[in-house]
Amino acid sequence: MTRHGCPSFWRGVAQRTNRRRRENVGSVKARPATALVLCLVFCVAPPAFGQENQDEPDGGKQLAHKIHETVEAIHAVRLERLRLQEQHESNVGEIERQIERLRDDLEKTDAAVREEAEKLHAVKAQVEQDKRAKRAAELLVSQVAASVLDAAGRMAKRVSAGIPYRKAQRQEQIGRVVEELGDSDLLVQADALTDYFSFCAEELRLAGSVHLWNEPVLLDGGKRQTHTYQVRLGLVNQFFVSEDGETVGLAARRTDREWDLQVDRSRRRQLRVILDVLQQRRPPEIVPVPCPASAVRRAAKNASDDQSSGRGTPED
Repeated sequence: MTRHGCPSFWRGVAQRTNRRRRENVGSVKARPATALVLCLVFCVAPPAFGQENQDEPDGGKQLAHKIHETVEAIHAVRLERLRLQEQHESNVGEIERQIERLRDDLEKTDAAVREEAEKLHAVKAQVEQDKRAKRAAELLVSQVAASVLDAAGRMAKRVSAGIPYRKAQRQEQIGRVVEELGDSDLLVQADALTDYFSFCAEELRLAGSVHLWNEPVLLDGGKRQTHTYQVRLGLVNQFFVSEDGETVGLAARRTDREWDLQVDRSRRRQLRVILDVLQQRRPPEIVPVPCPASAVRRAAKNASDDQSSGRGTPED
């Protein structure tokens, strides 16, 4: 409320005016027009001031309402600030937890990377070791293949000059071994070495066994067929006796024919005894085994070589 709208203010003004008028009454003559104006002022002014006083409560209400709205807005802003602060703190906490999880994941990843690096280092070392072993194995295979090639060639000649037992199959096997041993591919040479050792093992098994079987024999260049009992005495010799006992043949060990039919009487008797023992038609007994002259000469040569090299004596 303004100062000029207060009734006490105007009363004070009227009092001061009256006092000043009384003091100056002797020196100043009162004029009727002036007095009339003053009366009009005092009479008219209070009602105007009263009207302003009547409007004062409405203005206070509006001000109070505005103040209330401002307080409510401030309170709402404060609540919103608190909510945003709580949300911010929650978000920061969640981010920190995510950072911790990521840090744990990073540590695990680093550990896994180190582990894989160690494995990779071990694999590289193993690869280098395998390379060295491979080079050593290749050198060994090459050296062994060169050494075995000569022995395989002699084995092929022995099979060609040996008994007819599975001769074509054995020649094919040892021939393939000789061919592969001369190959430039080390893997082929390695396979050939394995095949050669398997072939030698089978030859040793045959050399230490006796076999009896029934099978037809082609004679006269394939013009005549005779049903026979055949006997293999290791790899030393092979013979047959016809089922009727009339025809007897020994392994010829020749390229033009497989069988030698010119067998003397004493040798025929020995062969029949061997056949009867194998067929269990007579008790076992010691029977001289027919040995081809080439085998005898080869055995004598081997004994002579052993004696000259100091590996044996005549008494052996």
